[in-house]
Amino acid sequence: MKTSSGVKSSAINFAVSKIGLPYDYKWLTYIGGKEVYGSKYYCSELIWAAYLASGGPDIDQNPGWSWRYGYNVAPQELADDRDTYLMSQAS
Repeated sequence: MKTSSGVKSSAINFAVSKIGLPYDYKWLTYIGGKEVYGSKYYCSELIWAAYLASGGPDIDQNPGWSWRYGYNVAPQELADDRDTYLMSQAS
């Protein structure tokens, strides 16, 4: 799925608006969870939420429950989702 520059800009603005919020440690629990409009975020949850809040795709490879990640959205799931692609890689 191609994402428009408007959705990308909106996702960036959403993420920037969350600067200063506390880190969300609930990902440490197996069940965990994720929220689009939360009062705190963990790293991959913020990116996932930014795209959903902006009308973009759900970039969680396993949007419901998975045995590996529970209800969380892991960084690997963002990388493996069919709506994302690698833009750069450190060498």
